[in-house]
Amino acid sequence: MKKNQLLKVGGIALIALLTLAPISVNAFQSISINLPKEKKELLDQEEAVRKNAPKTPKIQNPQPKPIDLNAQIVEIERSWKVGIIEDSEVPAGSHDVSIKNRWQGKLGDKYIQVYAGALIDSQKGVLVLEMRNKYMGTLSVENIKPKSSGGSLKITGEDGNKLIINDEIGNSMIFNVNLKSFD
Repeated sequence: MKKNQLLKVGGIALIALLTLAPISVNAFQSISINLPKEKKELLDQEEAVRKNAPKTPKIQNPQPKPIDLNAQIVEIERSWKVGIIEDSEVPAGSHDVSIKNRWQGKLGDKYIQVYAGALIDSQKGVLVLEMRNKYMGTLSVENIKPKSSGGSLKITGEDGNKLIINDEIGNSMIFNVNLKSFD
């Protein structure tokens, strides 16, 4: 009994759909016919522009250009400045330091930057040692504090991978880049 009732309801719904669908299509068609003349002209002009527009060319080679890693390494090596650099650039991600200057060099195939300055909150001297790989990806960042606390540090000289560091009160110390420590 329930099955027959469902079939009747479904049949009525189907008949209603078949009779209402053409009416709704005609209603939409009559809307477009009743557009103001200026609007119809504008739509016709836009349609003509679309039809006459040049086709977008297909991409012949959708593969990206391969990256020449050797050329990239050569360019990094060529542009890497070695020595003491007088600027106040702060290493990426270090928001708690103020920098006086930095030293750049190499240890084997690693690029090293030693930033000299002070911790902002305490004004105690600090070196920030940043090590990068041959593609300039950061491998490590370390804060290294001297034994004395004479204020902000500055790199004043170098002897190979040993840096001469002075603090604000005149203390001089040697920082060994190879050992990552003060001698």
